[in-house]
Amino acid sequence: MAALTRRSYRNTLPYKVKMQVGVVMTDVEHALSQIASIRAQVAGSTRFSGIAPISNMLTGFFTILVTLFFSDQKTLLEPSRFVLFWGGYLLLMTLFGTVSTTVRAYRVHGKRAPYMLAAALHRVFPFFAAGGTISWIVCNFSVESIMLLPGLWLMFIGMAGFSMMTILPHAIIIASAWFFLWGAIVMMLGVQAEAVSHWMVGVPLGGGQIAVAIILRRSEGVISVQK
Repeated sequence: MAALTRRSYRNTLPYKVKMQVGVVMTDVEHALSQIASIRAQVAGSTRFSGIAPISNMLTGFFTILVTLFFSDQKTLLEPSRFVLFWGGYLLLMTLFGTVSTTVRAYRVHGKRAPYMLAAALHRVFPFFAAGGTISWIVCNFSVESIMLLPGLWLMFIGMAGFSMMTILPHAIIIASAWFFLWGAIVMMLGVQAEAVSHWMVGVPLGGGQIAVAIILRRSEGVISVQK
């Protein structure tokens, strides 16, 4: 009897309508999923214009000024203070860059900004996460190796730049190589107490920021001419 009742219900109009609605909703959800996937793919291959050349230029010169101001502060050359100082500075610089990039991305890319920002974040987040994790491990379990961190941070910045080559001007490889190579040099200098100086971090960091600014500005000029 129960089976007969279920069979009868399946032949009713409400049941057929319910089934049709379910099929339509599944198709709509699939279509929306495909649209989101396409948008993500487009964002991943479109030139990202959220990084402002002027912001990088200003932070680059500011880094040089900070280095000049603290160059005579011998107390900050003690390993733990040296790493804390430049680690804090990099953190503040990262926060400033994140805010300025987000604001500019929404102004330049409009409604596509969330997808563009997500595409950029997917590329650089692993390097920043690795840098933060390794820094925590070294500071807590291998303090004698703490002076390797500034160079390691520069290398991670360089690798993050390499990962952005598909959505930034190809010339960004120059700035990325600058950070990476200087990172290796700073790691070698960091283990030599007599070679430790604020300039060994300030010059590659500030110079790299200025190089990024020049590359982005020249690229904007080329795009304007083409238009």
